[in-house]
Amino acid sequence: MIDSLNNLNTLSRVSIIVTVYNRVAFLKAALTSACAQVLTRYEILVIDDGSDKAQAAEIAAIVAGFDPAKLIRLDKNGGVSAARNRGIEVATGDYLLFLDDDDWLDEHFLSTAVLYLEQQTAVDVFIAKTSLFSEHMSDRFARLQRYYVHLQERYHLQSANLPAYFLIYCPAIHSMAFRKGLFQQHRFPEDLSYGEDRYLLMNMRKNGVIFHSADVVGGSYRIHQQESVPVVRQLDFIEKLNRTGWLSSPYEKAYLHLLKGYFLIRAGHWLKALGSFFFTLQSPRVIGEALIAFVRSRF
Repeated sequence: MIDSLNNLNTLSRVSIIVTVYNRVAFLKAALTSACAQVLTRYEILVIDDGSDKAQAAEIAAIVAGFDPAKLIRLDKNGGVSAARNRGIEVATGDYLLFLDDDDWLDEHFLSTAVLYLEQQTAVDVFIAKTSLFSEHMSDRFARLQRYYVHLQERYHLQSANLPAYFLIYCPAIHSMAFRKGLFQQHRFPEDLSYGEDRYLLMNMRKNGVIFHSADVVGGSYRIHQQESVPVVRQLDFIEKLNRTGWLSSPYEKAYLHLLKGYFLIRAGHWLKALGSFFFTLQSPRVIGEALIAFVRSRF
């Protein structure tokens, strides 16, 4: 598609919103990937989410080395959703992309995504594939990679409007390009520190937003050697999503109970987990697909 363009400068502008908090080790690589885009019409907004004074100074020094990048420092830490929402408020682009400080973009992603969105005006969000990477190879990373590859092969090219798409398989947020107009009505939920991306996407889907999943790679998602989300945050996501009433099909409800049961086991609440797994029986298909995914991740 890119070869068909006479001039990439004719495409609309993109705002790349990069969020960072008290971490400088990976920021330079993330900004380098943003500046390496084939698409030339973009701005980079680095939102420092209230980092400590020493870390903030290092972040500012790194950002100063990238001409297209503008630093916006928040007075206090409000979480990644608050930082992204601040970026939305100041963005001037026609399209938005959200990049975490430890991930990378493929150099062709924005040009491919924006060209498609310019031509297909009924589509609101362009979704690309994501590759996983880690600087520390381990059994854990190998299992995660096999599991994610299985989900990507099984679900990516299906319609994102199908039940449980964003529950079972959720591409990384930085592998998506959004029309900015969507955020006149939508924001990242600032009361969640886990699952905020999925919640936003499911909210958009409920409100008729049109997604397109493409067979291209948008970027790379970093898996850290030791990374564990507190179970309470995961359960907060489950409960908030359950209260919305968005999940209408037995398949979606069963999968949500499956997730809840898994998180409860991690928290040591075995009896409550059994109760959640009981509700999963309303859709045996969910159990079968979960078992297949589990086996695929181990072998």
